[in-house]
Amino acid sequence: MRDIRDQEAKINELTVELIRLNQIKKENDELRALLEFKEKNNFLLIPATIIYKSILEREKKIILNKGLDDGVKVGSAVMINNGIFIGKIISADSNSSTVQLTIDSDSAILGTFDDIPDTIAGVMKGSRGASLRFTLIPKTILLHQGERVITNGLQDGIPANLYIGDITSLEESENSIFNTALVKPPYTIENLSVVAIVK
Repeated sequence: MRDIRDQEAKINELTVELIRLNQIKKENDELRALLEFKEKNNFLLIPATIIYKSILEREKKIILNKGLDDGVKVGSAVMINNGIFIGKIISADSNSSTVQLTIDSDSAILGTFDDIPDTIAGVMKGSRGASLRFTLIPKTILLHQGERVITNGLQDGIPANLYIGDITSLEESENSIFNTALVKPPYTIENLSVVAIVK
């Protein structure tokens, strides 16, 4: 009986160790992707680790372990992997900073489309769940489901061409000038761990 308990304890220890190693591998893969992006795009990046996540219905924010002493500035873009834009710094102290995620109901991000990067296509705001509501899209822009949405570079601290997500549905508006679309970002708050702040 004692041998069985010893074996179960050993299995539990190994399971915990495997989970820890998988997390380290995931973080290494994310850091490698950020490094590749940095080298291709010549950005100055500050890597950071998430130390807190707020996942309330209306408030989607994270706190990072980097702050003013590390060169973080309010308004700076925050990204993951190969240039996936997830939010911007809204406050910072000497050793930490708070990021308002794109899916936060109070966020407002200027966006455009991959095939017309120099155009203001509209404004994205966090919506219920994990999607963005893309509004004020001129009706002159033809929209398609699956179209890639990117930053347009017209907001301070947020460079152009960072990937925001894909259009999942279109909402025809009675407004004679603008349309609306829903955008699905390629991240979930639960899966975020390592990020980079654009310096």
